[in-house]
Amino acid sequence: MRKKGLIAGIIAVVIGMAIFLTVGANKKSERSTGYTMIKDEKLKDDVKLPYTNLTSYIATNDFIYVAVCEPGSASIANQIVKIDRTSGAYKSIFHSNLDKAATQGLKNSGDWIIWVDGDDLGGSTKFYAFNEKTNKTLSFGTTSDTVYTDFPEISGDLVVWAEHEQVTKQTKLMTYDLTTQKRKTIRTVSKDKWKVSDYTIRDGVIAYIDKSSEKMMLHVQDTKKKTNKKYPITAKNPDWLTFIDEHTIVYVDNLKQGQFDKNKLMTYNMKDKKESALFADQKTVEVDSLSGFKNDAILTEVNNALHVFAVENGVVTEQPFTQKNNWPLDRVDISYWNHEFYIFENDVDAHIYNLTIDTEL
Repeated sequence: MRKKGLIAGIIAVVIGMAIFLTVGANKKSERSTGYTMIKDEKLKDDVKLPYTNLTSYIATNDFIYVAVCEPGSASIANQIVKIDRTSGAYKSIFHSNLDKAATQGLKNSGDWIIWVDGDDLGGSTKFYAFNEKTNKTLSFGTTSDTVYTDFPEISGDLVVWAEHEQVTKQTKLMTYDLTTQKRKTIRTVSKDKWKVSDYTIRDGVIAYIDKSSEKMMLHVQDTKKKTNKKYPITAKNPDWLTFIDEHTIVYVDNLKQGQFDKNKLMTYNMKDKKESALFADQKTVEVDSLSGFKNDAILTEVNNALHVFAVENGVVTEQPFTQKNNWPLDRVDISYWNHEFYIFENDVDAHIYNLTIDTEL
């Protein structure tokens, strides 16, 4: 799930890695109380966790995973808590050893759950993976203080991320196989650490946009078939790459950095090699979220309204979409993952966080 403004009152900071900071996170006296409430349609009763600062969350069929910290901590978030979706029982499966930690970036695929741990300034970064079958956790990625990393993406056993080397001024697109525990460099771009803008992965196919030349280039690399195809695109500052289906990719073109209402929502059809804009009748739109949705579709919040798009006869077409609840989009964040909706709402001043998980919205 990709979102701007993941938590109200939280700001993005540091070079290379988006770290979400809650207002007053380092002031222990301002966060001595608080809790997180989980409302899950699979659970008979709501679960009240004695933790605050919910920075990320993900659910599998049997468990919910949240990145949180205990009230009074100087950290943004410092642990991963695992919640049983049958009994409601919970326990911490990871606790950062950093004094001011920023544990976040939860994602999952199959039996694997991954997350990022680092300090509140984006340093000392490590990646972790937990396997639900073996109940074992492994760490991977770089631990160098001269390398900044972007959040990893996962599909099956394969993880992909970007590393920005401060000394050599290189950006490297990396993969790691969680089963074989082998690390591989997909692409290296020299002389400018910010060349590779964004990436995504689906069924072993990695898509990323390379800014290493004047012309933006969409790369699609199939790690199973060992192919690498390139497609020129017109976007100025593309971000949030997401597969709709195996032939179609959607992304946000940020026309003006820092202005979330100055965007275009673009698609690229790799069969026809055609680029087109959704909401083409509007010069710019405000795109606040983007995630995959059900069978070969996407869910996106545009101009404070939710929209679903799917591919029909090779054309990305808006689909009918109704809600059973009238969620206030100006106060909640809504995303979709693994056949479920996530509705997140928080009270920053009271340090109260509410997460609802439901198959219907």
